[in-house]
Amino acid sequence: MGRRARLHRPRQRRRRRRHLGRRHGRTRGHRPIRIRPRRPTHRRRDAIRGADLVVTGEGSLDAQSLAGKAPAGIATIARTAGVPVVAIAGRITLHPDQLTTAGITDTIALTDLAPTPDIAIRDARRLLRHGVVGLVRFLG
Repeated sequence: MGRRARLHRPRQRRRRRRHLGRRHGRTRGHRPIRIRPRRPTHRRRDAIRGADLVVTGEGSLDAQSLAGKAPAGIATIARTAGVPVVAIAGRITLHPDQLTTAGITDTIALTDLAPTPDIAIRDARRLLRHGVVGLVRFLG
């Protein structure tokens, strides 16, 4: 009978706690942290409007990059401001037409600067420096 009494007693609502791990903006010690973009959007727009050229980067410039990652957002803002965009990436798998549609004027791929993808990964810092120096020399 004790069991029936428990079943018919109105249940007390329990608060369900959501998992607040790292993915939800908390650290292991459950101290709240603030996740902010490096620059608020309006500041980014103002900075891009006053620029002659925008250089952005991504590890791999692919279809996911066009679906809301930083280079696509920056390229969109720059396109509306009429500022050319150069994207530097470890590898680029997009067609040039897709890049142009996204607002990216030119690209530098580290895999194009290295003989093999393994060397591009191993020497990424040196190749990145080489690509940026080449870009600056090209711009004069």
